Amino acid sequence: IKYLVYGVNNYPITRIAKDNEIATINNILINNKYNTDIITKLTTNNRKQNITKKQNNIENSEGQKTKTKWVTFTYIGRETRNITKIFQDTKLKIAFRTKNNLQHILKSGPRMNKYNNSGINSLKCLDFPMEYIGQTGKKFNTRYKEHAHDIRHNNSNTGYSEHILNIGHAYGTTENTMDIIATNKKGQYVNTLENYHIYRTAKKNMHMNNINKEIYNPIFHELHTSYT
Repeated sequence: IKYLVYGVNNYPITRIAKDNEIATINNILINNKYNTDIITKLTTNNRKQNITKKQNNIENSEGQKTKTKWVTFTYIGRETRNITKIFQDTKLKIAFRTKNNLQHILKSGPRMNKYNNSGINSLKCLDFPMEYIGQTGKKFNTRYKEHAHDIRHNNSNTGYSEHILNIGHAYGTTENTMDIIATNKKGQYVNTLENYHIYRTAKKNMHMNNINKEIYNPIFHELHTSYT
């Protein structure tokens, strides 16, 4: 009887069909000497259950809306995928964007000397496979002249000049000593990128940097592992 009443109250049937089903259930109860009030009780309980279920669904839906947060990453290749895997078991939803739109690709301008920019650079030792990672708000060629000046005047102000002076290794011109890693203005993005490259060279035991070389960072670790 319970399942018959449930079907009447929940299946998509017409009012006439529903009345016919109720009449049939009444006859079954009467023929088996049961009280027909059972139908009313079961119908009332079923309606209460449906109302409670509907309210729970609404609350769960609203809860999901408030808890879900979208985060946008600039897609630059496989490393972006590796980083976003860290967030796959969280409530953060990941979206990607790219700077390589048609306008950006077709945009042209005068060619510039890359050493006239500022940003992050790598200085290498000409006698041994070691690197010094640094950032500057000045032009790269201006900053390199400062490094060379320190070396000539026996001032070990940076890890690079310290290495050259203490070990006695050679340094050269801007072109054969400095590699440009990224060009950008100073800020949090450049700080993070600089720290990553220091981390990378430290893990390879190729660093001349005397700061930030032992800091563990799960994102840096994921990137470093993917490319080694």
